[in-house]
Amino acid sequence: MSVSYHYESVGNSSYLVATVAQGQGIVNFELQMLTNNTIKNLLQVSRRQKNDDVCLFYNVTSKMSLAQVTSKKKISKKGFIQLLNGALNAVEEAGEYQLTSSGFVFSPEYIFVQPGSFDPSFVYMPTAVEEKGIEPLKRFLMDLIFKSMVEVTNDNFVQVVLEAINDPAVSIKSLRTLCEKYSNPVEPEPMPGPAPIPNPKPVPEPLPVPEPTPVPKPIPGSLHSDIPIPGPMPIKPIEHTPNHDKKEHKPNGNGKKELSPKKIIFIVMQAVFVGAIAFLALSGVLSNSEGKLNIQYIAGILIAVAGVDFIVYREMFVNSKGGKNGEGEKAQAVKTERATEKAKPQPYFPSKPAAAPPTPAPYTPPTAPNAYAPQTPQPSAQFARDYRKAEVKPLVEDDNSDSTVIDDLPSGAYLEYFENGLSTRFILDKDSSLVGRMKSQCDFTLANNKISKVHAEFIRRGGEYFVKDYNSANGTYINESSQRISANTEYPIHNGDKITLANSELIFRC
Repeated sequence: MSVSYHYESVGNSSYLVATVAQGQGIVNFELQMLTNNTIKNLLQVSRRQKNDDVCLFYNVTSKMSLAQVTSKKKISKKGFIQLLNGALNAVEEAGEYQLTSSGFVFSPEYIFVQPGSFDPSFVYMPTAVEEKGIEPLKRFLMDLIFKSMVEVTNDNFVQVVLEAINDPAVSIKSLRTLCEKYSNPVEPEPMPGPAPIPNPKPVPEPLPVPEPTPVPKPIPGSLHSDIPIPGPMPIKPIEHTPNHDKKEHKPNGNGKKELSPKKIIFIVMQAVFVGAIAFLALSGVLSNSEGKLNIQYIAGILIAVAGVDFIVYREMFVNSKGGKNGEGEKAQAVKTERATEKAKPQPYFPSKPAAAPPTPAPYTPPTAPNAYAPQTPQPSAQFARDYRKAEVKPLVEDDNSDSTVIDDLPSGAYLEYFENGLSTRFILDKDSSLVGRMKSQCDFTLANNKISKVHAEFIRRGGEYFVKDYNSANGTYINESSQRISANTEYPIHNGDKITLANSELIFRC
């Protein structure tokens, strides 16, 4: 069966196109299964007729081939398990649609993964091939290992996989068990603690504390019999009150707190306000045309009364004290004390004697300037200071012209990108440079959601430069062309060319 592959871009989608000459060898039943169903880990396919040939279009938008990924780095242990799980899922689900494993194209060039992961999507060719079973998958896994595309780890994971593949009884179930084993490693059991000591020795009881020796009483008639021996001092318990620092209110004769005149006046005002509001309500002033109380009038009066109460309370109780707990009086006392200290006469300390004035130099009559001698201007002091602060960049003189070339420009080829009036330059100092949105996968990143995770590749080969689109969703354009370039195809670029990734424009300089 003769099949040729190429890439095409239609709208915002990229396709891998498999052309089968005159449709020879295609199984229509399998092709209908692929076009009418969405099978896990298989690329969606559509069929088109082109003259006598049958073209199968596989949608690979925003995906990278496994060959492109492994050209940059090897497959990690986690990535290999993810790749193997995807292959097993695809083979199992394809079997449910009566699709044999011989139709899978197990080639890194035609296996596609999402950028940043190894979740695979496979190409399935609906061809009549007699080979069945797991043999195609085994050869694919062994090629990955023998071509050093898989990282070698310390736990001999690669060796274990090879032994499992070479086992004559290998099956999808055994490979699935292997993936589960290394995906969820069993944690080692904790080490047992020290065994208890048999028949521990009893802890000895503490020795009794001897009682203090009593002090003998003085003998009557002796030398020190008349000196009394002081006994132990009684300890008076300290009473703690929660608010012992606060000032106590002096109760009156009846045991009640006395009200200050200001509080009495404020309470009388409240009573007057309440009585006035009640009088207005009973007199009908606050009633509407229907004889009912007007809520809006009452609310307005209450708001006005609350405002007056606030002003009166602040003037009577807050501003008069100058703060809480007499802080204003304390502040005024401090100010008075400082003013008193400043008014006190300050002690006099004699100053040091002034230095004698310098002896003037003898007078020398000025000489007449020579009219024919060249006069050299002297720079001012300010100009000399500014000149010392200035930074002079090294310049390179060109012998063939009168112009001066500044040597701070980047050498070699680079991409120039303008954003908000600021220029950013991407130096193309490697044979392959990836540009996209994902930092972990690309050499240069652009903060633009319309750009794919891995959008395009810039290639340097033999002094020439090429650009290649990586199945991006919004395409890559050269020199403002309305036609996007085909995916996975190298296009030469030259000095001054404009390369547009989605809607971000880059200028190539070399």
